[in-house]
Amino acid sequence: MIIKSFAADSVASALKKVRQEMGRDAIVLRTRQVPAGTSRERIEITACIDKPTVGRVEAIIDDTPASKLSFIENVGINLGSRIKPVDRNLDRLLQPEPQLNSDQDQFDGFQEVYGCLQEADLPDAFIERLMASVIEEYDQSSDIITFARGKLVEYLSSLMLPGLSFKPGDRLLFLGPAGAGKSSVMGKLATRLVTQDKQKVNLAGIDYSKIAAHEELASYAEILRVKVSDPLTDPAPDGSGSDYITLIDGPALPTDPEKMAKLQVKIERINPGYRLAVFSALTRSSDVEELATRMLPLEPTHLVMTMLDQTHRYGSAVAAAQALGIKIAFVTNSSGGVGQIKAPDPNALAHSAISELNTGVSFE
Repeated sequence: MIIKSFAADSVASALKKVRQEMGRDAIVLRTRQVPAGTSRERIEITACIDKPTVGRVEAIIDDTPASKLSFIENVGINLGSRIKPVDRNLDRLLQPEPQLNSDQDQFDGFQEVYGCLQEADLPDAFIERLMASVIEEYDQSSDIITFARGKLVEYLSSLMLPGLSFKPGDRLLFLGPAGAGKSSVMGKLATRLVTQDKQKVNLAGIDYSKIAAHEELASYAEILRVKVSDPLTDPAPDGSGSDYITLIDGPALPTDPEKMAKLQVKIERINPGYRLAVFSALTRSSDVEELATRMLPLEPTHLVMTMLDQTHRYGSAVAAAQALGIKIAFVTNSSGGVGQIKAPDPNALAHSAISELNTGVSFE
């Protein structure tokens, strides 16, 4: 094990140093304010790595004075005399003062929360900002799990819409990668508009490459007893004067620049007021960020997350919302899952990310 302290002007900056030098597996042991030689104090975070690789050990040692570095066990590497001077001080380093026991419990709680957020596949930058806020603002008026969950609800709420409604004449285009569930989302939203909101609906599609795309569209229309229209030949491209809300199923997100350019031309002709980016919660947050960057030229207005019944990791929703700069308007399950399309619930997602059992935090 290697233990090292990092100092910076803020908790966020210190956590960033820990991540850059010690990696994602680093465990925070302690955080405290230390004098900086001026009127302003700095933040010092002490962290450790349980089983570092050879490369990680060498990287840390190369730029760290021996007095700032501590080892527990040899980790199978013969570091000779460089380990022995600091190894003798190990017992003293790991023996907290009696009055600091409650603080150690507090740091353990922060680490549990940090692990939960990583398990939920939330983006690294999002986790660092959230944890910096939790550490700085925690006042011990409640347990750390409850406090962190409440702070996560705040962060998630800023990325979500409590509701989104539509009026006659509106046009909704569904965009997203293949397999994200665009057609299923369109069908579920059409069902809600027809059966619950008592709205008139038209269905349309501009996906001319997907096999049986129009047959699928026709089956939805038959079930709901609505019309199928062609948005490219509609006499009123802006939807003005229409009694209908038109839902348009788009093609899979193109990878070819030429196909992307053609899709952009089609979208401009259709002129949809709502461009709903559809992403699956099964996609890793890092992959969602790349897909969202590709989608930016299509100018999506709102986000829909699908397949929430297939995973307890919802980090991809946060990654997509941040990468696109839009808010999450709807969430839904897989096409075969139970449940309708609905507004996102930040409380439910926060409880899923930071759950608790009798023993504390669950990662399942």
